[in-house]
Amino acid sequence: MDRHEKQIVLLNCNSIPVDALDQYISREQIAISEFESHRLSDEKLKELRRLDDIRSGILIDEPQTLNIPDALSIPSIPSKVEVEASVVQKIIRGEVGLEEIDFHLKGGTLTIEELEQGGAPQEQIKALRYFNAKKGVSRFYKIEELAPMEDGRTDIYMIGMAASGKSTMMAGLFKYANDNAIFIPDTYNQEGNAYMEQLKRDLDYKILPMGTVKGSYNYIATSFKDSNGIKHPFNIVEVPGENYARMFSEGMNSETNYIKAFVNYIKNKNKKILVFVIDAKAEIDKFTNPDLFNALDQGIAYNNILAMFRDHKILDRTDAIYFVVNKFDALKKDRYSFDDRPDEELALEFLQQDFASLLSACQEAKSMARNKFKIKVLPFSIGEIVNEKILLKYNPENAKNIIENLLDDSFIVSGGAFWKFKF
Repeated sequence: MDRHEKQIVLLNCNSIPVDALDQYISREQIAISEFESHRLSDEKLKELRRLDDIRSGILIDEPQTLNIPDALSIPSIPSKVEVEASVVQKIIRGEVGLEEIDFHLKGGTLTIEELEQGGAPQEQIKALRYFNAKKGVSRFYKIEELAPMEDGRTDIYMIGMAASGKSTMMAGLFKYANDNAIFIPDTYNQEGNAYMEQLKRDLDYKILPMGTVKGSYNYIATSFKDSNGIKHPFNIVEVPGENYARMFSEGMNSETNYIKAFVNYIKNKNKKILVFVIDAKAEIDKFTNPDLFNALDQGIAYNNILAMFRDHKILDRTDAIYFVVNKFDALKKDRYSFDDRPDEELALEFLQQDFASLLSACQEAKSMARNKFKIKVLPFSIGEIVNEKILLKYNPENAKNIIENLLDDSFIVSGGAFWKFKF
C-alpha cells in the first residue's frame, strides 16, 4: 500500500465496512490509532479493537447463532440496474455521504456518467470529480513546530471542539476575502499559506474542508484590507478541538509540558481576538445522537478555556471575544423555522438559553481584566450543503459580517506604523 492509497482509506474510513478495515490492521498496513486519529466512529473502533483482541488471544471468539430465515420469506434480489438507479437517486437527493459516494466511485460500483445521466446537478458533479481526484495529504503539526507568531499583528485564536466547523468557517472567510479583493497575501510562514490555499481551493470546488488531523495545529499569517484600503495584519491560529479535552482532563493550571508549550506560544505582546466556535448542531443533537453521549460538553470546555486565558493574563491583551454560532442554518430549522427576527438576535437567544453559564463567566472575566474587551455573538452558516460535505450554494453574508467585525476590532497599518481604530 503506497502513501496515497493509505490516505484515501483513512479519509474514507467511516464509509468502509469494518471487515475491510480489519484486513488493513491484520496485514499491519494501518494501525487502529491511525483510524482513530482520522475520526473513525466509536462503534467501528470498538469492533476493530475487539477483533484485534481476538487475534491476539486476549478474547475468545464466541460463535454467533445464525438466524436463517425461511427460504420462502426471502425477498427477491433487485437487479443491478434497479440498485444503481436507487443509489443514484439517493445521492441526488443528498441522502448518501460524500465519502461513501467516493468509495463507490473508486471501487468501480458507480460512475460519474451514471450520476450525470440520472440528473445530478452540475455543482454536485463538479464537487465529486474534484474530491475523487484529490490527492492532498494533511501534515501533522505540533505546536513546537509552528512558525513563531509575527509581532505587530492581531492574534486570532479559533477555539472549537472537534468537528465544530472551524476549518470550514475559516475557508468561508478566506473565500469571501479573496472574492471581494480584500485579501492581501503575506510571505511570512509559507506552510500556513499552503493550508489557506487548500481551504480556499476546496470551497471553490464546492467541497467542505476535511477536518484537520487529530491533535494538529495550524497557523496562518495573512492580511485583509478595509473599505479605506488600509491593511489589517492577522496571526490566525487554529487549535485542534481534541486538545481542549486534553487540557480539561490534565487541568488548565497543570505544569505539564503540553500545557506550558501552548501557553508559551500564545503569550506575546500582540493584541488578540478570541473566536469561540459554538457547534449549534452538536448542541441540538447531544441528547439524541449516540456519538455525542460521551462527548465533552461545549459549555464546560469553553468555560475552562476562558479560565485558562484569564489565569495566564491573555485577556489583558484581548480586544474582543466572539461567540460564533456555527451551523446556524440547522439551528434555525430546528428552533426558529417561523421566526423572522434578525439572525443575530436568534443567535444571542440561543446562547442565553443553552450557554448562559459561559456568557456569565465571560462577563465576569471582562470585569476583572485590565482591558475591557468587547463581547459579540455572531451567526455563521457556510451555505446549502448536500451529501454531508458538498456545498451547493455558498452564503457570503455571514463571512462578510465576521470579517467586518475583525476589521473593526483589529490593528491597522498606516504610514509604516501600527495604529488602533477608535471605537
